[in-house]
Amino acid sequence: SPRSNDTAQVPAPANQKRSWTEFACPSDAEFSGRITSQTRCRDHVAIDKYEGDGDSGRETHGGPDVADVPPEQIENDEGDDTNASDDEGQTFDEDSTNIVTLDNYKPKPPSYKKANTLSYAALAKRLEVIWRQRKKPPGKGPSKQERLKYLLPDKLLLWLEGDSPFPFIRLILSDRDSSRAVSGLKEASIQSAYCSAMSLDKNSTHAKQINHYRDHSKGMKKDSVADLSSVISDVLDARGIGSKDGSDMTVGEVNDWVDVLVDLYKNRVDIASSEANLTGEKSRWRRNLERIATDSALNRNEKYTNFVKALLKRKLNPVEHKYIIRALLQNLHVGIHLKDIMSFYSPHALDIWHSFQSLELVCRLLS
Repeated sequence: SPRSNDTAQVPAPANQKRSWTEFACPSDAEFSGRITSQTRCRDHVAIDKYEGDGDSGRETHGGPDVADVPPEQIENDEGDDTNASDDEGQTFDEDSTNIVTLDNYKPKPPSYKKANTLSYAALAKRLEVIWRQRKKPPGKGPSKQERLKYLLPDKLLLWLEGDSPFPFIRLILSDRDSSRAVSGLKEASIQSAYCSAMSLDKNSTHAKQINHYRDHSKGMKKDSVADLSSVISDVLDARGIGSKDGSDMTVGEVNDWVDVLVDLYKNRVDIASSEANLTGEKSRWRRNLERIATDSALNRNEKYTNFVKALLKRKLNPVEHKYIIRALLQNLHVGIHLKDIMSFYSPHALDIWHSFQSLELVCRLLS
């Protein structure tokens, strides 16, 4: 197959951070303009993996075809008891069989190892590129299908084969993630946390822009007015905060940050009795976040500030901050919604979603 080389280039290791650029199809440069060439279909790739000679998939056992055996030999074989199976006459206990029924079926536990190692900076960059296409007139920018292929490239989904994409799907569809409680953080808490983390004087220009993000007279960019995430991103950029190329944070680490923040808001953090913590399954990053959340010397607002400081120490760029804030507020503003993602991911995904209302279960059953 002419596409066999592309399939062979899909990276396999899951123990190191992966970037969306490894799976880019099309490239950022192509996507920024009008895309004219269609990316290849996932179904075609799947078929190509099994293409070969006409009979290459036929099962062989090393013996002659039945049609080549003389009839008399077949009759002799049927009457010969010396080759009878040793299992004839044996009785089997019904409980010893491995027949899968609705009563004994146990779904395979989902694996998030690969998806958790993906670069969050790369995901945020792609979301930002899609967001910037939103004001282009119909026919001038990429279609919704092209945007979906750009966000979820074929090679990425092939590389994840067998593993669940849930860790990054839940960040894209944060408003539909029933497995994580609503953060409860409103704009006022986010404003206060970022101003305190950056040590902004309340009378400074940047503090006024954040605290009055709906007021266009405060000097923020025209496209950022009334969008808190964009205003904070612009302030971070103006102050030169964060790495230009993005942080080394992974999708898994961002989910840990959001999880502990939600637990803090719901007063559910209990680091001392956490089974995962006692068994050493939690990362150092998550344990440090839980120490902040359980620090009795800090009030709730001070804890929120320290959570933002933890992100600043990891040198997230302004775009990464923008999409973390949008995930907390449960609206990414990119024009791609649940129905679009589900229909693109699998023709069965939307039906499963309507039955169970669970992103985690949809990803588990279809991965």
